[in-house]
Amino acid sequence: MLAQAGAAGLMAFTGGGEPTARYLTKRQGKGHFETFTHAGTGIVQDVTHTVHGKKFVGTDHVFRLNGVRVESFSGLAADLFDHLRDGRVEQYRHEAHNLRGSWPTDPWDAKWRGPVSLHPDNTVMALRRLRLG
Repeated sequence: MLAQAGAAGLMAFTGGGEPTARYLTKRQGKGHFETFTHAGTGIVQDVTHTVHGKKFVGTDHVFRLNGVRVESFSGLAADLFDHLRDGRVEQYRHEAHNLRGSWPTDPWDAKWRGPVSLHPDNTVMALRRLRLG
């Protein structure tokens, strides 16, 4: 049950409704992730980015912070994302565990052009200032 809840959290972090719902019970809020969400307000796993040379799948948001346009990206390593998307929680857990400690610790990715936070569960949160023009 804990592994299922963890998988739901990872799928929600990457922006997925239906993939999140598959891991939840009705009491945990499965219905919330199965209902139609308006395209303007919903989030989906619709973008990939490479951070520290690793491909991630997730979602991004653009917003203003003190008048500066900023992009945030939250995602999961693409190969591990595929396991959870396809319902292979134990495969995800095994491979994620084997990767612990192998991730770069540098909090800045020059190619991304901003700060990044890589976690042992193979998720990333990244921010960057958007350039105009």
